[in-house]
Amino acid sequence: MRRPLALGLVLLAAAAAAPPAWAKDRLPPWAEGLRGLSPPSSFASADAVVLLHESSVVMERGDRFRETTRRLVRIVKSAGAREAVARAYYRTDGDKILSLDAWLVSPDGTVRKLAKKEAVDRAVLDEAIYNEARERLYSAVDDVRPGALFAYESVVDYRSPFAQFEWNFQEDIPTCRSRFRLQAFDGWSVATATVGRDSIPVNEEDGAWTWELRDVPGLEDEPLLPPVRAFAIRLAVNLLPPEGASTGSRRVIRRWEDASAWQAERVAALGPPGDRVRAKAAALAAGAANREDSIRAIARFTQSINYVSISMGLGRGGGYVPRPPGDVLQRSYGDCKDKANLMRSLLESIGIQAYLVGIRSRGGEFTLREFPALAQFDHCIVAVQSDTPTAMTVHSNAMGRLVLFDPTDPTTPWGSLPLGQQEAWGLLVAPHGGELVHVPASAPRDNARSRILEGTIGADGLLTARLRFETTGAGASRWRGTLRSHGAAEIERQRSWWMGPGSSAATVDSFGIREAEDGRILLMARFRMPRWGAPMAGNLLVMDTGRLGAIGLPALADTPRVHPIEIPADHYEETFVLRLPPGYALDDAPKPIAIESPFGTIRFEVREESGALRIERAMEQRWTVLPATEYDEVRRFYLEARRAFQAPLVLSRR
Repeated sequence: MRRPLALGLVLLAAAAAAPPAWAKDRLPPWAEGLRGLSPPSSFASADAVVLLHESSVVMERGDRFRETTRRLVRIVKSAGAREAVARAYYRTDGDKILSLDAWLVSPDGTVRKLAKKEAVDRAVLDEAIYNEARERLYSAVDDVRPGALFAYESVVDYRSPFAQFEWNFQEDIPTCRSRFRLQAFDGWSVATATVGRDSIPVNEEDGAWTWELRDVPGLEDEPLLPPVRAFAIRLAVNLLPPEGASTGSRRVIRRWEDASAWQAERVAALGPPGDRVRAKAAALAAGAANREDSIRAIARFTQSINYVSISMGLGRGGGYVPRPPGDVLQRSYGDCKDKANLMRSLLESIGIQAYLVGIRSRGGEFTLREFPALAQFDHCIVAVQSDTPTAMTVHSNAMGRLVLFDPTDPTTPWGSLPLGQQEAWGLLVAPHGGELVHVPASAPRDNARSRILEGTIGADGLLTARLRFETTGAGASRWRGTLRSHGAAEIERQRSWWMGPGSSAATVDSFGIREAEDGRILLMARFRMPRWGAPMAGNLLVMDTGRLGAIGLPALADTPRVHPIEIPADHYEETFVLRLPPGYALDDAPKPIAIESPFGTIRFEVREESGALRIERAMEQRWTVLPATEYDEVRRFYLEARRAFQAPLVLSRR
């Protein structure tokens, strides 16, 4: 009995002393050679630093490519743990992840290769009813510590109808080495476009091109930033065959007309509107007094179709092809391209020509016009031939005057577009003559907010007032959406939207809001705000007018600016007429402000008229993107705006 017991103890001791299996793990050579790399001192404040991020794409036969991605990150601070994630994207309609491996190096140098069972496979878009885009990932976020390294390597075989690629050299954290390599068949060439730099160094050798940048700073989090795609350093590559070469199932896109024709062919393959679509179009147009009313009726109906994301056949270009309009109508749901094509088909059924338009849902003028690629667009709207121009009218060389409309947005009326889509470039989809069209910006006054407040100030500082608030155009979308989905009670609850930051101290005695036929939102309210004016010694009453200013102004620090500045389009104006307490008068009225800049104006004036104060404030901003060198001028503009919209006023008893 004693011998087996002793043997068992020896075995237990040996097991306890043996290192875990992962103690023998090793980094792959490409990562091992970089683990000692010292980032430049300018990266010292970053949460994490990318030591290497590279992608190598090899063109294979047919429409297939093989991509190898490698990434090595040093975690510097606890917040940098979010970077300890390995991802490989694929589509279920033909892509294949050949390998995905990840390694974690602890601060003491111990290497652990993450086990296969730790991998997670999930849909990329949770809100999609069906989506073939998926990702496999490893996460060491909960295990990583400052001083650790995280590396991964993936190899994915995927299908794409286009030989076009983008590579982002710049991200939130700094990068020591970023590299993109593309290998093609003999005789093929590349056309490139860049953002954030005039050019990116390239090395060409034996049918392969390698672009590389070193010591790329991370993106700064600054106010008034344009979309990252507008300024972060990236490369776009169009792979082109030699003249006369066979391209198999790949579609070569040399011009925007090629991209437009490719999508138009697939839309045309859906066939003409069916009986169900024609019957619905006739019913919608039956009560219309004229052509324009018919368009409005069809626009409103298409907006009411439920939005549901459905992405199928992505590897074959299915992300750009809508489902048959009869199916969308019958099921009463679809994504943006489904809804846009349904509206196009309904209009076609009553003899009105319309076209699909690819656009970026939040982009401004950030389309790379020298890079003809459908992948630059993530949204689809319609362009309708119309005799009645609106603020969203564009002119096509082949199709004439067109009005742009987004049937996916349920709150922006016909004749307007969401502000994020204005000042953009869109691709008009047509079999012949398809082209890039510039989406105009509506005038700031077409998207205005105005407030008129009339009230009485008591000697104790109590303000009793009535307020009329009006907002128009695309600027009214948030209000319209909230009113339709949650009702007036929700907008009354969101008092800071219409009363200002002092609203929590107010008592609302009456409230009403409605949507006018022309799309305006009208709000009326009566309220009382105690101590809006603060009594002070010496018979003074100090009023903080900023407590009633319902306008948001960015806080711009007195620090150097790194990235471009995007000025949003806006028009805001307000007038206060306030009766003064008996015996009080304005003491030392502030000087009027009249600021004119290339991107906006500010107006502010206070007058005393027959025992009442009249305060007039207005601010207009014109959409533009300015270089970082203009930051001081922009900052001065907003400081003047704060001085106008937060000006204290002093009353004194005479």
